[in-house]
Amino acid sequence: MTYTAPRQGLFAIIILISFILHSVLMVFSLEQQLNANREHKAKQLISELAETTGVALYQDDRVSLSVIADHLGNDIDVTRLTLLDNAGNILVQTGNAPLQAGTTHHKPVLLQNNKVGDVELTIKRTSKGEMVKTLWPFELGALIVHLLIWLLYGHIARPTKGQLQRLSRDIHDYYVLHYDMANNDMANNQQHGGVHFSYDDRHDRHDDTPNTDNNTASLSVDESSQPATSQPDHGHVYDDVSSQVSRFLKRGQFKPNTQKDTDQNSPPTDNPVANKAQPSSWQDSTKHQTHQQNLVNPNGAKQTRHIPTNTDTPIVVAFMFADEHRLLSKLSPQIAQPYLTLCNDLLQTASLELLRQPSFQGVQLQSLEHFAINHPARITLNVKQGFDNANSKLAQASVMLAMLCMMLNKIIFDRHRELKRFALPINATIAHTEQSDGIVHLLKGRFQEHQTYVLLPTQELTQIQQRIQLTQLNNPKSVYERECRRIIGADDDTINRLTSLRNDIMLTV
Repeated sequence: MTYTAPRQGLFAIIILISFILHSVLMVFSLEQQLNANREHKAKQLISELAETTGVALYQDDRVSLSVIADHLGNDIDVTRLTLLDNAGNILVQTGNAPLQAGTTHHKPVLLQNNKVGDVELTIKRTSKGEMVKTLWPFELGALIVHLLIWLLYGHIARPTKGQLQRLSRDIHDYYVLHYDMANNDMANNQQHGGVHFSYDDRHDRHDDTPNTDNNTASLSVDESSQPATSQPDHGHVYDDVSSQVSRFLKRGQFKPNTQKDTDQNSPPTDNPVANKAQPSSWQDSTKHQTHQQNLVNPNGAKQTRHIPTNTDTPIVVAFMFADEHRLLSKLSPQIAQPYLTLCNDLLQTASLELLRQPSFQGVQLQSLEHFAINHPARITLNVKQGFDNANSKLAQASVMLAMLCMMLNKIIFDRHRELKRFALPINATIAHTEQSDGIVHLLKGRFQEHQTYVLLPTQELTQIQQRIQLTQLNNPKSVYERECRRIIGADDDTINRLTSLRNDIMLTV
């Protein structure tokens, strides 16, 4: 593969600036030279006129004056030549362009120290257009020379094969060092943070996966104490489950509610000794793992471990990227993973902050499924029994959560575009669990940027419309689309509350 010279475009700009400076300096120097020559010629002509026209002016001989004026006024640089008497009356006037402006020189005519008249001589001004017209061979030659210099630079400064190989080795060494540091940090977090995995745990999370390799399932409690001299697996730095759990635990999110959940989420094993010797930190991490959506079945579909709830009508708020050209799947992990992490952190923080509001007391987070490549994020909300207007409160919380996340994404999207970084807008859907997948699938082709779609029963829509403005979809093609509504606005109180929450979240991220 042939590579161009480094910064060849910048060098082309420098060559263009050099050509322009050469042209300007050449025109300026020629103008100075022409002005000096014409000044000298004007002084010579007016001195000659003053010496030769003295007798004719004294005798008022206009014929002799006309002959002398015509002889000297035919010079190409003389635009006007005027002979005047002592009273200032014009006796003779000639020249190539009497009406053209120029530099005028005046001198009195003396005869035996007595003034007998005046002579006025006008020299035309220097025209830059005429100078450029005169210098066009030089301009063309300078342009050709600059183009040759640019082409020569592009050929000589092109990187050689040896330079490309050294650059490739340097890049490889840099990324190997980067991945080694990442793996060392992950190992330190596992040793000091108490995150341990056993065969039983991995078997429990992958019990549906056929033909599980023993080497894959051999990650044990003692693995965190192995020396770091072994070669790291660079291809799974971003997809390693333990690193994701470690980062998740360091944030300290999703604290468990009851001891009963801990007992239900404890790792199943057939060895009572292993259960007895298992550290308590595993149980803490298991509580947090109930909220993670990183389990994959043989078909590639993501599974979710739901916390037991007290309601049968949860609402799912789904978020998906408006990625018509599938740009996210074409990015390298170094670019895609930090952006997905940022979006997931915003969704998680927005969910927790919104549910802390007193108006949504009783609404709880049932599960949270993070963004992944070609996979939407899903937040499932439910409401505890014993609260008034439970369904209405749950619907309002879902709509408020969707609008808050859309506002956060709008800020991140605009900021990334200002910095010329990768970013994607999102769209949101709100529906009960049974209709969530259907509305997400059917409305993919209709999505515009930063839109929120609601598919809820009429009673809940009526409660929402007290504060939120909804509209029907144009040209519905299915039952879902006919019953679906799109959010187009909200009242001032709702907007102010969401803006305040958005600002608080942006200060903490």
